[in-house]
Amino acid sequence: MSTSSLNQILLNTVCPALGVIMANAVFTAPIKSLKSAMSYGSLGDLNPLPWAFMTGNCIGWVAYAYLIQNPYVFLANAPGVIISLWLNAGAIKLQYCTQLGENRKREEESSNEYPNQKSLTRQEMALYSILVLWIVVFTAVAFHPEHPQEQKVLTVGIVVNLNLVVFFGAPLSSIATVLRSRDSSSVHRETMIFFGAPLSSIATVLRSRDSSSVHRETMIMSVLNCSFWFIYGLAVMDVFIYVPNGAGLILSLIQAALYLGCPRNKPMEAGFGVVGTEEAIRKDGLEIGELEEGVGGLMARR
Repeated sequence: MSTSSLNQILLNTVCPALGVIMANAVFTAPIKSLKSAMSYGSLGDLNPLPWAFMTGNCIGWVAYAYLIQNPYVFLANAPGVIISLWLNAGAIKLQYCTQLGENRKREEESSNEYPNQKSLTRQEMALYSILVLWIVVFTAVAFHPEHPQEQKVLTVGIVVNLNLVVFFGAPLSSIATVLRSRDSSSVHRETMIFFGAPLSSIATVLRSRDSSSVHRETMIMSVLNCSFWFIYGLAVMDVFIYVPNGAGLILSLIQAALYLGCPRNKPMEAGFGVVGTEEAIRKDGLEIGELEEGVGGLMARR
């Protein structure tokens, strides 16, 4: 086998195949924390907003993979659609449970039977907005057959990368929390695992000169995932693949440099962070005893 053939196999087969594995490993990272939150009955300080953008991100890349007929891009994102929908469903359930607790408290303080009840949770509004966006995009692309294939690829590629920018930036709300409170304990690593993750971790490490908030396994996954897709994007000369992954790789490498250069002043917690502490749960409007009763108990009290 010639060197040229070997290079082609490595660039066009091995790298994207490894990228598929790493991408799905990244998508599954929040599952453990959501299960913990479900056992407590509250999201606590867990920020589920990136999961809504994760759904839009994966849907967009699946559509892009279909347009360019790329099985690697498809396999790297199709499982993410299912995983993200499960994550969003869990977050919606917990937010709804929290709303019931808040409504019950307001009901006790008000003469109205159902004071200021919300029909949708915050997670539902975010998820539905993203789904509507993609429906509009798909409609515009599908029902204009006169548009050439290149223009359809360009349209979906631009929109999915815009979604990706927001996806990257969704965890940045935690930066404001950290800078405001001077406390990084509320930054859950599993909500920081996407390419916006290094930005949040970089801000925390620079502020505290302590790399304890950086989750080593997540950092390694991010570096490898971005590396494989960046190399593959260059190999197939797809700007929509190598540009975002190149940016993600740079941020991940900066995060890795800070991790190696800054001392860890406290032992790392097991898993991806502790969620659902009693204090955080009470902030959501529920008491521990009420959480054990669940939604059914809250409904029965009505």
